[in-house]
Amino acid sequence: HTLERWIDGRLFLVLIAAATVGSFIALGYTSALWGIVFFFIVRIMWGFTYPLISEMINRMTTSDIRATVLSFRALGFRLLFMIVSPFLGALADVYTLNQAMLIAGIIGGIAILISFISLRPVWKEIPK
Repeated sequence: HTLERWIDGRLFLVLIAAATVGSFIALGYTSALWGIVFFFIVRIMWGFTYPLISEMINRMTTSDIRATVLSFRALGFRLLFMIVSPFLGALADVYTLNQAMLIAGIIGGIAILISFISLRPVWKEIPK
């Protein structure tokens, strides 16, 4: 919440996405010690995402549907993790762990890019 006062929430969302994708791609090129650093960057960005998106949802929804929207957001994150994790494990079985992280970063980057492109019509309605 403190960072959101200094940085526009929409820009912060883009920065979180870029840092997460960049860290996954970097995990594809690094080894043990630097891998730990980039892993923690991913976890920190994931920690920023939860309150940021919750705050945006709180500002954009009316009180009669807010709990439902927040529940669907939580369900969506869990479903995403549940669906993506086995594929990441399968990639690590077929390729190396570094290659799996690189592929996950590229695919995740494409998915995030598509998400941001689909948000263009309502981008100005997202609270600053």
